[in-house]
Amino acid sequence: MPNNIPTKGTYNLQLWSGYEHNFSIGCPTIPAARRKIGNPINAMEHEHDEAIQMFEKLHELTNHFQPPEHACTIWRVCYATLAEFEADLKQHIHLENNILLPKALAQSA
Repeated sequence: MPNNIPTKGTYNLQLWSGYEHNFSIGCPTIPAARRKIGNPINAMEHEHDEAIQMFEKLHELTNHFQPPEHACTIWRVCYATLAEFEADLKQHIHLENNILLPKALAQSA
């Protein structure tokens, strides 16, 4: 595989960077959440909605990540990687929306 094509491990690192970003704006706020818990949570939920909309558009443009028969290897790898990244992102969004954020809100009540 050429050096300039990210591997799944690279995307996992990028996804982890996203977690670190969210924790930096969300988790330090949890102890002080009694003041303004809604703002970081609203920001994260908004980012999640935007990501979902982006992938909906990508599905339209890529025939649901199905490359055409004449697609080269790089094209096929790109589509497969997009599908893997989408699955990782959906898991990330699920964990935040359904586990992390409700716990943060419960702690702030």
